[in-house]
Amino acid sequence: PWKNFLPSISLFVSAILSLSGVVRGSQLYIPDESFQTELASLKVGSNSEEIQQNEIINEIVSKEKLNVLFIMTDQQRFDMIGAIQNQMPQYKDKTKVHTPNLDKLMGESTSFMRHYTQYPVCAPARSTLFTGCTVERTGVQTNTLVNEDTYRLDSLLFDEKIKEMRSFIQVLSQEDDYVCEYYGKWHLPKKLYYQTSGSNTTTTAHRRSIRYNAYDFRNDIPIFYDSVKVKDELASCIDASKERLRKDVHKETNEQINIYNEYPYTPATKIDTRYGYPAGTPLKPKNKGGIFEPWQTSQNCVIGRDSLPEEYSATHCLAKSALHALDRLIYSEKNDNKPWSLVVSFNSPHPPMVSTGKYFDKYWGLRDDFFVPPSVINTSHMKNTPYKSDKNPNIQSVDAVKEWMVSYYALVEEVDHHIGRLLRKLDKAGQTNNTLLIFTSDHGESLGAHGRKGKGTFFEESVRSPLMFRLPNEIPQGKAIDIPTSSIDVFSTILDYTGNEMHDASDGKSLRRFIDESNTNSDYDNEVVVSEWDTRKPTKTGDLTGSILRG
Repeated sequence: PWKNFLPSISLFVSAILSLSGVVRGSQLYIPDESFQTELASLKVGSNSEEIQQNEIINEIVSKEKLNVLFIMTDQQRFDMIGAIQNQMPQYKDKTKVHTPNLDKLMGESTSFMRHYTQYPVCAPARSTLFTGCTVERTGVQTNTLVNEDTYRLDSLLFDEKIKEMRSFIQVLSQEDDYVCEYYGKWHLPKKLYYQTSGSNTTTTAHRRSIRYNAYDFRNDIPIFYDSVKVKDELASCIDASKERLRKDVHKETNEQINIYNEYPYTPATKIDTRYGYPAGTPLKPKNKGGIFEPWQTSQNCVIGRDSLPEEYSATHCLAKSALHALDRLIYSEKNDNKPWSLVVSFNSPHPPMVSTGKYFDKYWGLRDDFFVPPSVINTSHMKNTPYKSDKNPNIQSVDAVKEWMVSYYALVEEVDHHIGRLLRKLDKAGQTNNTLLIFTSDHGESLGAHGRKGKGTFFEESVRSPLMFRLPNEIPQGKAIDIPTSSIDVFSTILDYTGNEMHDASDGKSLRRFIDESNTNSDYDNEVVVSEWDTRKPTKTGDLTGSILRG
């Protein structure tokens, strides 16, 4: 409706944006006093005297600002998307992962084909991804360093650094008045939930940047608490069910209890520690009354088929929370037409790799045709690396790895299904063209390559992950960029596209220069990216434990 009374759309919108402190592109519009006075005196229709100037400004600025939908998975390596496998010769005539929604998204996006994590472990990777800073600046060098009682043991090396961290969510919330919500795996310091001192002095340092981050399934309402865990969210989703779900194992089977949701599952491969053991064998180390070595009791050693119906998987429950959030962010009048940012952080395909029967059964029958890299068996090259093959010899068994891959592929396809639901809701609401969408993962997964499982190495399978940006009419569709990029660049790219680049104090650099092909140093830009491994952490005695590597 505002178009009807503007004699010059371009001039008017430029002026409005400048009044509210918004930068678009590389220009900052600063109107003179006479124009501001003229703007303040604008009348609209017969009831114009009742319309406040700020309401007009807010309406137009909100139309101009982009929404942000940030979707990420955990431990999904770069080639675990069907459209990418279709391009790789080793997957020809092999069983491929079925990801129709990510394939479609890739066709609508610009994809970075050689994208690398700054640190191939969960919490450090997420800290660098969300803040755009290297691990040396975030101070989050290990998973345990997200905990205050750990990083406060050393003020200089950890505590002070972590206090200075600032995520793109905090910037959008505090500097540009975005309504922000976050669902799924967090694994970051609690301080990132709250606004910082920043440059916007109208907000307090203790105000939340994230409005909601969890869902009360029993009462059907969004909630916030600063110790949310995916495991607890899943328990809440399952507990809200009116269906009676079986928690006991069938003694005549090989069922075991999943340490993640405490419901039965069936181990599917010898890589699972309890494969072939009596039903209900506790996954405990010998030093805690169990029968296994400590390395055999991690979540990496839980692989198989879930006994629960599809609607009680962690992925399905998270998708329910995210879909509710989209409805609220898009349609709720309480948002006052403000732009929104939503992070949907899937835990899959991270261990424990227990997948719902619908997807597991599909790939079980196709497992013989999985591609298994030669390095699963031939690990002689490991002598020239700082790494060793896994202690479990079954990881060097092609058949065992294929059985393991069933769960991994199944988890990826399940996530893809729910990503499709999110994208369709965005389309139905007419929000696609005004929403910057990012898809990525924190790091990869070895999946048997080099005789290993998990991440934590500088091999491609571990450090390379997918990255896509979609913004119709501005970011090219179906474009693939074959230049090395780092996860620390994602932060800068988001701030660039949302007009908040003036708040970028990160170590990264916006990838827009590659998307737009406007980089000024094309012969040298990003020929090399750095991934780090720094497991040093403080102790109560003041010493540091761990080691440091760079790749």
